[in-house]
Amino acid sequence: MDYFLFVSPYIINILDIPDISIIFICHDINFCFMCEIARRAPDRSALDMEYKALRDEILVRIDLRQKLLATTLILAGAFLGFLANNPEYQSAALIYPPLAAFIAVAWTQDDYGIRDASIYIREYIEKEIPALRWEHYKRELRRTNRWHSIILLSHLGVIIITQFMALAIGLSVPTVEWYDYVPILVFCDLVSILLIIYLCVVWQRSARTITAKSRSILNKVAARRYGLIATKSLEDHDLDYEAAKKRVIEYFKENGQAYPSDIEDRLKLDYELVCKIAEELRREGRLEVL
Repeated sequence: MDYFLFVSPYIINILDIPDISIIFICHDINFCFMCEIARRAPDRSALDMEYKALRDEILVRIDLRQKLLATTLILAGAFLGFLANNPEYQSAALIYPPLAAFIAVAWTQDDYGIRDASIYIREYIEKEIPALRWEHYKRELRRTNRWHSIILLSHLGVIIITQFMALAIGLSVPTVEWYDYVPILVFCDLVSILLIIYLCVVWQRSARTITAKSRSILNKVAARRYGLIATKSLEDHDLDYEAAKKRVIEYFKENGQAYPSDIEDRLKLDYELVCKIAEELRREGRLEVL
Protein backbone atom coordinates (compact mmCIF):
# COMPACT_ATOMS: atom_id res chain seq x y z
CA MET A 1 0.00 0.00 0.00
CA ASP A 2 1.38 3.38 -0.94
CA TYR A 3 1.62 6.07 1.72
CA PHE A 4 0.72 9.67 1.13
CA LEU A 5 2.07 12.48 3.25
CA PHE A 6 0.35 15.78 3.88
CA VAL A 7 2.36 18.76 5.04
CA SER A 8 0.08 20.23 7.66
CA PRO A 9 0.97 23.84 8.55
CA TYR A 10 -0.99 23.51 11.79
CA ILE A 11 0.85 20.39 12.98
CA ILE A 12 4.17 21.87 11.87
CA ASN A 13 3.51 24.97 13.97
CA ILE A 14 2.43 23.18 17.15
CA LEU A 15 5.29 20.66 17.00
CA ASP A 16 7.86 23.26 15.97
CA ILE A 17 8.94 21.10 13.03
CA PRO A 18 11.26 22.62 10.39
CA ASP A 19 9.70 23.70 7.12
CA ILE A 20 11.26 20.81 5.23
CA SER A 21 9.72 18.20 7.54
CA ILE A 22 6.47 16.36 7.18
CA ILE A 23 4.51 13.87 9.22
CA PHE A 24 3.12 10.54 8.26
CA ILE A 25 1.21 8.12 10.40
CA CYS A 26 1.48 4.33 10.54
CA HIS A 27 -0.86 1.76 12.00
CA ASP A 28 0.52 0.20 15.22
CA ILE A 29 3.35 2.77 15.31
CA ASN A 30 2.61 5.26 18.08
CA PHE A 31 4.81 8.08 16.96
CA CYS A 32 5.22 10.33 13.96
CA PHE A 33 8.20 10.03 11.68
CA MET A 34 9.92 13.21 10.56
CA CYS A 35 10.95 12.82 6.94
CA GLU A 36 12.89 15.47 5.09
CA ILE A 37 11.64 16.32 1.65
CA ALA A 38 12.51 18.88 -0.97
CA ARG A 39 9.24 20.77 -0.68
CA ARG A 40 8.84 23.78 1.60
CA ALA A 41 5.74 25.48 2.92
CA PRO A 42 4.80 28.59 0.94
CA ASP A 43 6.96 31.53 1.98
CA ARG A 44 5.52 34.60 3.65
CA SER A 45 6.25 36.90 0.71
CA ALA A 46 4.14 34.76 -1.64
CA LEU A 47 1.21 34.86 0.78
CA ASP A 48 1.61 38.62 1.19
CA MET A 49 1.52 39.10 -2.58
CA GLU A 50 -1.53 36.88 -2.92
CA TYR A 51 -3.30 38.67 -0.09
CA LYS A 52 -2.62 42.08 -1.61
CA ALA A 53 -3.79 40.94 -5.06
CA LEU A 54 -7.04 39.56 -3.65
CA ARG A 55 -7.69 42.65 -1.55
CA ASP A 56 -7.14 44.83 -4.63
CA GLU A 57 -9.56 42.64 -6.59
CA ILE A 58 -12.18 43.01 -3.86
CA LEU A 59 -11.85 46.79 -3.89
CA VAL A 60 -12.12 46.91 -7.69
CA ARG A 61 -15.23 44.72 -7.66
CA ILE A 62 -16.84 46.85 -4.93
CA ASP A 63 -16.16 49.95 -7.01
CA LEU A 64 -17.61 48.32 -10.14
CA ARG A 65 -20.68 47.23 -8.19
CA GLN A 66 -21.32 50.75 -6.94
CA LYS A 67 -20.80 52.27 -10.38
CA LEU A 68 -23.14 49.71 -11.93
CA LEU A 69 -25.90 50.60 -9.46
CA ALA A 70 -25.39 54.35 -9.90
CA THR A 71 -25.44 54.08 -13.69
CA THR A 72 -28.57 51.94 -13.56
CA LEU A 73 -30.41 54.49 -11.41
CA ILE A 74 -29.39 57.40 -13.65
CA LEU A 75 -30.46 55.67 -16.85
CA ALA A 76 -33.64 54.29 -15.30
CA GLY A 77 -34.60 57.72 -13.98
CA ALA A 78 -34.01 59.40 -17.33
CA PHE A 79 -35.81 56.65 -19.28
CA LEU A 80 -38.84 56.38 -17.02
CA GLY A 81 -39.04 60.14 -16.58
CA PHE A 82 -39.18 60.64 -20.32
CA LEU A 83 -41.88 58.00 -20.75
CA ALA A 84 -43.97 59.38 -17.88
CA ASN A 85 -44.12 62.75 -19.62
CA ASN A 86 -44.90 61.25 -23.04
CA PRO A 87 -48.03 59.05 -22.79
CA GLU A 88 -47.77 57.92 -26.40
CA TYR A 89 -44.57 56.03 -25.58
CA GLN A 90 -45.39 54.77 -22.08
CA SER A 91 -45.80 51.13 -23.13
CA ALA A 92 -42.11 51.11 -23.96
CA ALA A 93 -41.45 51.15 -20.20
CA LEU A 94 -42.32 47.44 -20.17
CA ILE A 95 -38.97 46.59 -21.76
CA TYR A 96 -37.09 47.93 -18.72
CA PRO A 97 -37.69 45.12 -16.14
CA PRO A 98 -35.96 42.37 -18.19
CA LEU A 99 -32.99 44.68 -18.78
CA ALA A 100 -32.87 45.45 -15.07
CA ALA A 101 -32.86 41.71 -14.31
CA PHE A 102 -29.69 41.26 -16.38
CA ILE A 103 -28.11 44.20 -14.53
CA ALA A 104 -29.02 42.54 -11.22
CA VAL A 105 -27.36 39.30 -12.40
CA ALA A 106 -24.19 41.26 -13.23
CA TRP A 107 -24.30 42.90 -9.78
CA THR A 108 -24.71 39.49 -8.13
CA GLN A 109 -21.79 38.09 -10.12
CA ASP A 110 -19.53 40.84 -8.80
CA ASP A 111 -20.76 40.18 -5.28
CA TYR A 112 -20.00 36.48 -5.55
CA GLY A 113 -16.52 37.34 -6.81
CA ILE A 114 -16.02 39.48 -3.71
CA ARG A 115 -17.28 36.68 -1.49
CA ASP A 116 -15.09 34.02 -3.09
CA ALA A 117 -11.99 36.16 -2.59
CA SER A 118 -13.00 36.90 1.01
CA ILE A 119 -13.55 33.22 1.80
CA TYR A 120 -10.17 32.29 0.35
CA ILE A 121 -8.46 35.00 2.41
CA ARG A 122 -10.28 33.99 5.59
CA GLU A 123 -10.05 30.22 5.28
CA TYR A 124 -6.55 29.95 3.86
CA ILE A 125 -4.34 33.03 3.98
CA GLU A 126 -5.42 34.32 7.41
CA LYS A 127 -4.82 30.88 8.91
CA GLU A 128 -1.23 31.04 7.66
CA ILE A 129 -0.69 34.63 8.83
CA PRO A 130 -2.43 34.97 12.23
CA ALA A 131 -1.85 38.74 12.29
CA LEU A 132 -4.40 39.11 9.46
CA ARG A 133 -7.87 38.86 11.00
CA TRP A 134 -10.08 41.29 9.05
CA GLU A 135 -12.15 38.66 7.19
CA HIS A 136 -12.63 36.67 10.39
CA TYR A 137 -13.83 39.84 12.09
CA LYS A 138 -16.32 40.53 9.28
CA ARG A 139 -17.69 37.00 9.53
CA GLU A 140 -18.25 37.33 13.26
CA LEU A 141 -19.90 40.71 12.66
CA ARG A 142 -22.32 39.15 10.16
CA ARG A 143 -23.19 36.45 12.66
CA THR A 144 -23.99 38.88 15.47
CA ASN A 145 -25.60 41.70 13.47
CA ARG A 146 -28.93 40.71 11.95
CA TRP A 147 -29.05 43.93 9.92
CA HIS A 148 -25.71 43.34 8.26
CA SER A 149 -27.42 42.12 5.07
CA ILE A 150 -29.18 45.47 4.65
CA ILE A 151 -26.82 46.09 1.73
CA LEU A 152 -28.94 43.62 -0.19
CA LEU A 153 -32.02 45.85 0.09
CA SER A 154 -30.05 48.98 -0.73
CA HIS A 155 -28.96 47.50 -4.05
CA LEU A 156 -31.24 44.84 -5.47
CA GLY A 157 -34.21 46.37 -3.66
CA VAL A 158 -33.77 49.59 -5.61
CA ILE A 159 -33.75 47.67 -8.89
CA ILE A 160 -36.96 45.87 -7.93
CA ILE A 161 -38.66 49.17 -7.11
CA THR A 162 -37.71 50.65 -10.48
CA GLN A 163 -39.09 47.52 -12.15
CA PHE A 164 -42.47 48.02 -10.49
CA MET A 165 -42.39 51.69 -11.47
CA ALA A 166 -41.74 50.72 -15.09
CA LEU A 167 -44.57 48.19 -14.94
CA ALA A 168 -46.98 50.81 -13.57
CA ILE A 169 -45.99 53.38 -16.20
CA GLY A 170 -46.23 50.85 -19.01
CA LEU A 171 -49.73 49.74 -18.04
CA SER A 172 -51.13 53.17 -17.20
CA VAL A 173 -51.81 54.22 -20.81
CA PRO A 174 -51.29 51.27 -23.21
CA THR A 175 -50.07 52.48 -26.59
CA VAL A 176 -52.05 51.18 -29.55
CA GLU A 177 -48.93 50.20 -31.47
CA TRP A 178 -47.71 48.15 -28.50
CA TYR A 179 -51.08 46.70 -27.49
CA ASP A 180 -50.53 43.25 -29.05
CA TYR A 181 -47.20 42.87 -27.26
CA VAL A 182 -48.30 44.08 -23.83
CA PRO A 183 -49.32 40.63 -22.43
CA ILE A 184 -46.00 39.11 -23.49
CA LEU A 185 -44.02 42.02 -22.05
CA VAL A 186 -45.96 41.91 -18.78
CA PHE A 187 -45.24 38.21 -18.46
CA CYS A 188 -41.52 38.82 -19.08
CA ASP A 189 -41.59 41.65 -16.53
CA LEU A 190 -43.11 39.46 -13.83
CA VAL A 191 -40.58 36.69 -14.52
CA SER A 192 -37.76 39.27 -14.28
CA ILE A 193 -39.02 40.54 -10.93
CA LEU A 194 -39.32 36.99 -9.56
CA LEU A 195 -35.79 36.28 -10.80
CA ILE A 196 -34.35 39.14 -8.76
CA ILE A 197 -36.33 38.10 -5.68
CA TYR A 198 -34.92 34.58 -6.12
CA LEU A 199 -31.40 36.04 -6.38
CA CYS A 200 -32.01 37.90 -3.12
CA VAL A 201 -33.04 34.71 -1.32
CA VAL A 202 -30.10 32.70 -2.68
CA TRP A 203 -27.68 35.54 -1.92
CA GLN A 204 -28.80 35.79 1.70
CA ARG A 205 -28.64 32.03 2.29
CA SER A 206 -25.21 31.64 0.74
CA ALA A 207 -23.88 34.58 2.76
CA ARG A 208 -24.27 32.61 5.99
CA THR A 209 -22.34 29.46 5.20
CA ILE A 210 -19.57 28.10 3.02
CA THR A 211 -20.96 25.49 0.66
CA ALA A 212 -19.60 21.94 0.70
CA LYS A 213 -18.24 22.50 -2.81
CA SER A 214 -16.35 25.62 -1.75
CA ARG A 215 -14.95 23.80 1.28
CA SER A 216 -13.80 20.91 -0.93
CA ILE A 217 -12.04 23.31 -3.30
CA LEU A 218 -10.32 25.07 -0.39
CA ASN A 219 -9.10 21.73 0.98
CA LYS A 220 -7.66 20.73 -2.37
CA VAL A 221 -5.93 24.09 -2.71
CA ALA A 222 -4.34 23.59 0.70
CA ALA A 223 -3.30 20.05 -0.18
CA ARG A 224 -1.63 21.13 -3.40
CA ARG A 225 0.00 24.11 -1.74
CA TYR A 226 1.70 22.11 0.95
CA GLY A 227 2.44 19.09 -1.16
CA LEU A 228 0.78 15.70 -1.21
CA ILE A 229 3.67 13.26 -1.45
CA ALA A 230 3.77 9.56 -2.37
CA THR A 231 6.35 7.66 -0.33
CA LYS A 232 7.75 4.16 -0.35
CA SER A 233 5.41 1.20 -0.06
CA LEU A 234 4.74 0.05 3.51
CA GLU A 235 3.02 -3.31 3.53
CA ASP A 236 0.46 -4.24 6.19
CA HIS A 237 0.14 -0.69 7.47
CA ASP A 238 -2.64 1.86 7.21
CA LEU A 239 -3.30 5.45 8.22
CA ASP A 240 -4.39 5.68 11.83
CA TYR A 241 -5.95 8.82 13.27
CA GLU A 242 -5.95 7.73 16.90
CA ALA A 243 -2.20 7.02 16.84
CA ALA A 244 -1.52 10.48 15.41
CA LYS A 245 -3.71 12.19 18.00
CA LYS A 246 -2.10 10.27 20.83
CA ARG A 247 1.40 11.18 19.66
CA VAL A 248 0.62 14.90 19.34
CA ILE A 249 -1.06 15.06 22.76
CA GLU A 250 1.89 13.20 24.30
CA TYR A 251 4.23 15.75 22.76
CA PHE A 252 2.48 18.59 24.56
CA LYS A 253 2.50 16.71 27.86
CA GLU A 254 6.19 15.84 27.54
CA ASN A 255 7.04 19.50 27.00
CA GLY A 256 4.77 20.76 29.76
CA GLN A 257 2.52 22.62 27.34
CA ALA A 258 -1.26 22.90 27.29
CA TYR A 259 -2.51 21.83 23.89
CA PRO A 260 -5.18 23.94 22.13
CA SER A 261 -8.80 22.99 22.71
CA ASP A 262 -9.41 22.57 18.98
CA ILE A 263 -6.41 20.34 18.33
CA GLU A 264 -8.51 17.21 17.83
CA ASP A 265 -10.71 18.91 15.25
CA ARG A 266 -7.69 20.21 13.38
CA LEU A 267 -5.97 16.81 13.39
CA LYS A 268 -9.15 15.08 12.27
CA LEU A 269 -9.56 17.52 9.39
CA ASP A 270 -5.96 16.89 8.24
CA TYR A 271 -6.36 13.15 8.60
CA GLU A 272 -9.62 12.95 6.66
CA LEU A 273 -8.18 15.12 3.90
CA VAL A 274 -5.14 12.86 3.55
CA CYS A 275 -7.28 9.71 3.35
CA LYS A 276 -9.68 11.19 0.82
CA ILE A 277 -7.11 12.56 -1.61
CA ALA A 278 -4.81 9.57 -1.21
CA GLU A 279 -7.65 7.28 -2.21
CA GLU A 280 -8.41 9.45 -5.24
CA LEU A 281 -4.79 9.27 -6.34
CA ARG A 282 -4.70 5.51 -5.88
CA ARG A 283 -7.72 5.11 -8.14
CA GLU A 284 -6.17 7.38 -10.76
CA GLY A 285 -2.78 5.72 -10.50
CA ARG A 286 -1.11 9.07 -9.83
CA LEU A 287 1.72 8.89 -7.33
CA GLU A 288 3.61 12.03 -8.23
CA VAL A 289 3.53 15.32 -6.36
CA LEU A 290 0.41 17.31 -7.19
